[in-house]
Amino acid sequence: MKGSPYVQDDYERGTISNFKEDILSIKYNGFSDHMEVLRNGKVQYFLPSKNYPFEVQLLGSAKLYKAFQFEKGRELTYGFFRLLTINQKSNLLIREEVGKTEAVKPKTGYGEFTPAKFRRKDDVFFVNFAKNDIALEVPRRKKDFLNLFGASAKNIETYIKKEKLNIKKERDLLRILTYYNQL
Repeated sequence: MKGSPYVQDDYERGTISNFKEDILSIKYNGFSDHMEVLRNGKVQYFLPSKNYPFEVQLLGSAKLYKAFQFEKGRELTYGFFRLLTINQKSNLLIREEVGKTEAVKPKTGYGEFTPAKFRRKDDVFFVNFAKNDIALEVPRRKKDFLNLFGASAKNIETYIKKEKLNIKKERDLLRILTYYNQL
């Protein structure tokens, strides 16, 4: 099998909120959506869940991961998200995933076998409001995006127009949420 199910291939030094005193070796499996921790010579798995809301801080890359509830397909489930902001009012999150393509057998004797492989999917932006554990996917349409902000939607719309921001760009989303947090 080609590729890797991990967002970063190597273990990275990091901490987990319940084990603050320990510096651990951690890597995120974006395919299975769990953290793999090398501790005392054994691999342990930390799954995202409401009962164990661990925060995982990777020290080398300065990435912070936390479990949030989100809608996947038509089901509510928990998953790890990378926090881009840490605020009281709202946070910008990124969902990092790895997908898998199945092996393809040749249809004729002249075709080539294509092995299964892992491939990093495009990151998806989410927003989390008011210290709850729910992550809402950032809509592609501007009207739907503005609806996320309820009573502040008009202020956000004015700010986006004035600053000529694009809701599909990370840098601009960070600016919009920073503005919203100051309202």
